[in-house]
Amino acid sequence: MHGKAPVGVARAAAAHDLTVPVVAVAGRCTLTEAELHRVGIAWTYALTELEPDLARCIASARLERVAEHIAADWLA
Repeated sequence: MHGKAPVGVARAAAAHDLTVPVVAVAGRCTLTEAELHRVGIAWTYALTELEPDLARCIASARLERVAEHIAADWLA
């Protein structure tokens, strides 16, 4: 995960409602769970979890599969 957008979204969500968890979707994430929580992100879903090869991962982002994982984990 790289960049300021995920942190900005987490801060905006926290300002609105602290009880709503923020999850992030990223190409890859090198942050620890503690680092994620420190910036207000409950969990991250990295596309490289579905396709470890970064070039193939970028070429065929499997967002539908990521959305299924998010729904199963957070909306059940």
